[in-house]
Amino acid sequence: MPSHSIQGEAARPTPAIGLGIILLLILAGALLRFHGIGSFSLWEDELFSVATATQSGPWYGPLVPGKTMEQLQLADSFWTWRLADPHPPLFDMLLVPWISLFGTSDFAIRSISAVFGVVTMLSVFALPRSIAWQPRAVYVALLAASGGLLIYSQDARGYSLGACLAAWMFACMLRQMEDDAASIRAGRPWAVLLVLGGLLGLTHYYGLVMVASIAAIMTLQVRSKRAFLGASVRWFLAVVPVLVYMGLGWMGIMMKLRAAPPKSLSWAMTFKRNTLESLRNVDPSKVVSNAGFWIFMLLAVVGVVIFLRMRRRQHRLAPAAGALGAVLVLFYLVLVLATRRAEFFSPRYVIFMVPGCLLLVAMFTTVKGWPRVVSLLVALVMIPLGIQVWQNSPRPQNGGNWRGAAELVASNFRPGDIIVVPLYDPTMRSHFQHYLRNHIPQDQLDERLLTIVKPEDIASRVAALGPTPGRVIVFSHFVFMSKFKTAVEELKTVGCRPADVHWVGALLVEVMPCGP
Repeated sequence: MPSHSIQGEAARPTPAIGLGIILLLILAGALLRFHGIGSFSLWEDELFSVATATQSGPWYGPLVPGKTMEQLQLADSFWTWRLADPHPPLFDMLLVPWISLFGTSDFAIRSISAVFGVVTMLSVFALPRSIAWQPRAVYVALLAASGGLLIYSQDARGYSLGACLAAWMFACMLRQMEDDAASIRAGRPWAVLLVLGGLLGLTHYYGLVMVASIAAIMTLQVRSKRAFLGASVRWFLAVVPVLVYMGLGWMGIMMKLRAAPPKSLSWAMTFKRNTLESLRNVDPSKVVSNAGFWIFMLLAVVGVVIFLRMRRRQHRLAPAAGALGAVLVLFYLVLVLATRRAEFFSPRYVIFMVPGCLLLVAMFTTVKGWPRVVSLLVALVMIPLGIQVWQNSPRPQNGGNWRGAAELVASNFRPGDIIVVPLYDPTMRSHFQHYLRNHIPQDQLDERLLTIVKPEDIASRVAALGPTPGRVIVFSHFVFMSKFKTAVEELKTVGCRPADVHWVGALLVEVMPCGP
């Protein structure tokens, strides 16, 4: 071997000072994830998860596959609700006992995601022993300050759980490559990897793509046809539960697919669009510029050069960096192909890649010379950018200030008033009454809150309650604007008069006086 070759440093026990720094960084990341977590309203997607966990029918059934979201009823079982939704069920399954233990405050509900964010950082202790404490500390610092990971650690959906499972899969894959490469060549991935893969597939369907990418890269390392078959069977069995679930929940998946436009973008345009949107995880500006795209491409090229340098100098971490990079590239290429006809692309779609990308940056800091300098500079820039991304993110997402709108409705509600909620499906009632229950007794909501799917039914529904009320409060969301307008017109026929519309984020409230 040439005298100038770079070998990775021999594995050494982590010194006390290194362990202390890592633990302090984990503590800092935990504090960031819990800071202000209950200070803003739940938004629509979070409210659907909460409603599934708290207001749907029982776990034990009956299970009715094939229902659309519009056909769901509040009394339908937990599993009927889940199968109508175009996402796998694991997060909502975990949310049920979590809410039973800790309650339904915004802080309590979101805390489960924050805990998963902390567990993501703990994956640093599962990394191969060849990674010294310094790059481990860099990795934890990047995880702690990642804008995307911070945002979804304060969001009661499955993205923080998915990122957590992906981080542990990356660590376990690299650990097996170092400690038990013979089993990989024999087609026997560790059981912990298979379990994590099954759970990730049950968290999100893009998580299933990540599992397939890891399985593909590990299976390509086998040394015989028999080993290839064995590895393929093991990975297939790991994801059988999610495949069965997909078969039962085809209606929810089709609902999502039908939202795609009829024409697809070119591969190049889809790649650029997805990359620009992905950069929102590190760019705190409102709109990611083309300059940001080209800077990212330049850094990607630099990363490839650093990896080639690692291979040429036979760096100890070169195989790990190559396998991890291959997984990330394969996942992203599949993601680009899968979203060519997507109605939109969200930065959260790449959240499963984030731990792997940050781990690569940390690993590159072990390469002596200019690669170490460049990697450390990139890490130092990403940390404040991540904090800014998190601070600048909309709270709540999608403008869904349901808490504020419910408080406005409750402040205007008087005994005898009626609250009319125009919506598209009956289960949306749970969204509207989630915060109202904190201000208006449930028995009054049961009697005076009318959820209207067909606006033409308003007159008969109001008449069934007795004399015309003095006021009707119309409470709706901007996506129901057409139904909102129709409901207001129908209320005019029973003697109600239009009034000013009050907007609270994406929600609107109109207090209509009725009668003489």
